[in-house]
Amino acid sequence: MTKMIKMSLMAAVAVAGTTASAQSLEDAIKNVDVSGYVDYRLENKSVEGSDAKSFNVNEYAVNVTLTSKVNDIVKATVAVGFDEKTTDNGTAGDEIVLTASQDADPSMNVSNAYFTFNLGGTTVMAGKQAIPSAFVDKVDTAKTGTGIVALHKVNDALTLAGAHFMNNNIATTDAVTTTGGVYGLKIVDAEDTKTTELIAMGKIEMVNYAVHYNMTDISGLAGGTEANHLFVKVGAAVAGVNLELKHATASADTNVAATTFADSSVTQLKASTKVSDVTLSAAYATADKEKGSDDYSSDVALDGDNDAEVHLKVWQLSTVSITNKGNAMMIGAAMPVMDNLTASLTYASATNDATTAVGATDTDYKEILAQLTYKMSKNFTVHGRYSTMNTDTNKVNGSTDSDYSRLSVKYTF
Repeated sequence: MTKMIKMSLMAAVAVAGTTASAQSLEDAIKNVDVSGYVDYRLENKSVEGSDAKSFNVNEYAVNVTLTSKVNDIVKATVAVGFDEKTTDNGTAGDEIVLTASQDADPSMNVSNAYFTFNLGGTTVMAGKQAIPSAFVDKVDTAKTGTGIVALHKVNDALTLAGAHFMNNNIATTDAVTTTGGVYGLKIVDAEDTKTTELIAMGKIEMVNYAVHYNMTDISGLAGGTEANHLFVKVGAAVAGVNLELKHATASADTNVAATTFADSSVTQLKASTKVSDVTLSAAYATADKEKGSDDYSSDVALDGDNDAEVHLKVWQLSTVSITNKGNAMMIGAAMPVMDNLTASLTYASATNDATTAVGATDTDYKEILAQLTYKMSKNFTVHGRYSTMNTDTNKVNGSTDSDYSRLSVKYTF
């Protein structure tokens, strides 16, 4: 089946190519590699006290990537596909009704279209491609933009890389207002934004490391704003335990009168090991987003956007924002229960500390996530998961429970 799909896709591309270049079908397909995936998720989300007490989410995605050898130096890559989500929202009460978000045929999008130049020790990629940034959202889909990425391997201990994107789809910027409150400054605005990232990475003895420095010019944000981000990752295996330390900082300056942004940071320590057939893991993260004199804060949050690669690999807690200061922790275990079937259990908690605003309260989160993953074949996986999370706002308004469940199937080729 895989070969048939690959040949059908390659043949379609080849036929289109023969019209333009009059080359034979055999010549057109022999240097084309095809990869991709088809993913479908069925979810149910139930939130205590919400008007939409329970609702379903159908999400499916398709991606096909074709890489063709142009000559001994150049390759061309094109990726097409779509991400589609349909939500059946509930009205007040227990009755669930379909809304305007009913299923529709999605449009195919070109997510990648770039050239790769292999210049010996240096590789250059130019065109629409994934942004190699530690600060973009990598929760569901990679973020892309139009730009240039260059990598140069100095030796095994050091590889240098640089990236510059003049257009991208990382996120939108929270609006700057004068009404107070704490706002996360995302690293991109929907108008005129340029982002540059410099990277150094490698391995020295037993230590792996990576350093990212990001500079973003947000020209469209209230007269102009510049954001600077730094990310450092260090990892090593010590006595059978894999250790990893990550630290990220963010700062921003703006031309808005009488407006300053406080610096922010996030630090995470992860550890994992294997005991017999059981894989054990733990992580702790702390975020510091000091409130500025006029209530604005930069963002290297623990949430889905600009997460500086500090996700705790849970579900509901991954969407929680640490708006000022806070911390999060996770412990997990995974083990095979039979051939091709793996079970895992994760416990996570987080605290979002209160701001200095009058009446502000701490919020505590606790989540338990159970998952079964069945690898039917090397390229077809089925997984089911269930998550329950308790949200407690400083004992003032009581606690709220939310339950999520998912069945997912994914085919890769």
